[in-house]
Amino acid sequence: MRIMRLSAKGAFVLDRLVAGTVIGDEPATQRLARGLLDAGIVHPRLDPYLIKPAEVTVVIPVRDRTRGLEDTLGALSPDLRVIVVDDGSVDRDDLINAIRRLPRRAATTVLHHDRHMGAATARNTGWRATRTAFVAFVDADCKPEPGWLAPLLAQLGDPAVGAVAPRVLSGDRAADPKRCPPPSMVVYETYCSPLDLGPREGPVRPGSWVPYVPTAAMVARRAALEDVGGFDETLRYGEDVDLVWRLDRAGWRVRYEPASIVVHPPRPSLVAWLRQRARYGYSAAPLARRHGGAVTALDVSPWSAAIWVALAAGQGEIAVALAAGTTFALDMRTRSQVQPPLPSREVARLALRGHLLCGESVARAVTKVWWPVAVLAAAGFARARRVLLVVALAPHLAEWIRRRPTVGVAQWCAMRLADDIAYGAGVWVGCAKENSFTSLLPRRTRARRVNSGQTTATSLD
Repeated sequence: MRIMRLSAKGAFVLDRLVAGTVIGDEPATQRLARGLLDAGIVHPRLDPYLIKPAEVTVVIPVRDRTRGLEDTLGALSPDLRVIVVDDGSVDRDDLINAIRRLPRRAATTVLHHDRHMGAATARNTGWRATRTAFVAFVDADCKPEPGWLAPLLAQLGDPAVGAVAPRVLSGDRAADPKRCPPPSMVVYETYCSPLDLGPREGPVRPGSWVPYVPTAAMVARRAALEDVGGFDETLRYGEDVDLVWRLDRAGWRVRYEPASIVVHPPRPSLVAWLRQRARYGYSAAPLARRHGGAVTALDVSPWSAAIWVALAAGQGEIAVALAAGTTFALDMRTRSQVQPPLPSREVARLALRGHLLCGESVARAVTKVWWPVAVLAAAGFARARRVLLVVALAPHLAEWIRRRPTVGVAQWCAMRLADDIAYGAGVWVGCAKENSFTSLLPRRTRARRVNSGQTTATSLD
């Protein structure tokens, strides 16, 4: 949540923006518009025809996924230039024959690695061989929906945007019929795919509601890739997150555009699914080494966390006192920053919402990252066992009631817990491998300020 404080001129410009009026190119006005965009308070609506598909080359890294590559190429417009990077496939001829079977009007180039070198290297090989101003990364198995490219190119009409990513939905089948996952996994992935970042557009950066985007599908400005040196080839996993955060650090904007849809099939088996989740967790420690506090087990207000610790310890009176005190402090804070002041009832509602969200975040951290420590504590203390049982099941039960997926509640909770355990195991293994445990530590939520001269936006922790 943000408090936005506007000057009189800033309020006038915002009214024009909301009305869809062109605001002009006055520097102060442009700074205000940029500040609002960076704060995630407004979102751009740009000319969808400013950049033409002819200015884009699609790069597809692939290794032995012949059926998936056929599906991906078949879903792309035949007018798009395509570079396929064969990352050390066992049967290279089968890959070439699959490409030849598909009629395409535009050029399709195939580049080969003699041995498997990883996704980051394959993508670097691909984009460095392009000559167009924009590069679309699409993984083999992904199927872009019709019209997927236009919303992404529209966002790149802003010269400050270095990359933009679509919404990646989970499909209902694998590209290869022999690799179809169990129906329950298909349903689960529909609701909980880590690649699906939801229906809400916005800026992508650490601390945003979209903190990263996967390069399973992404369109990047070639100049931005050159500026940061492309993907980090030393990373086995998390190279896409690392790229996005380095673009942000270099001053490029990255945006998430859910109006564009790409479909990605779920993993073909329970073992492959758990391995995928563990790999995501494994990337936390290397990313923490490179990006510090951007990777954390829990980003939380200490006061809200103290309320839940008091409740877990059975100290209800202390929890109530802390809740009342923080609500009063928030009321005083908003009165000093918002005129006219918010009604006390609204402040209380905001405080309660913040504490509830904090409780959910703490529960998720305990079951997803800190579960080895929680299990040890539960083994020695009866109260810790009861708390862990509630923390492990209550959020998933509430989620099942809210979403009503077409799987039973027991199966839903079991898959949720398996997901968390696999991810957490990957985090701990990665930390041990890197000899760095900073990604396991919580971080205190801090207010972030965006000041454009005519507006100051401050997040509320």
